[in-house]
Amino acid sequence: MKFEDLTPEQQEKAKGIKTLEEAMAFIKEESIDLSEEELDQLAGGKASPGGKEHHYIWE
Repeated sequence: MKFEDLTPEQQEKAKGIKTLEEAMAFIKEESIDLSEEELDQLAGGKASPGGKEHHYIWE
């Protein structure tokens, strides 16, 4: 999922995410579906919340 695909409210919440635990809670609360690749990146520490390098919400 791309950051730009989130609602403005979700984007604001995502910008404040600092930890994997916060990211996982956000995903669950917002019922966000991630691809296998996105899940692998999140679990493998290759993505971080709020950035845009890989254009995922967690990058």
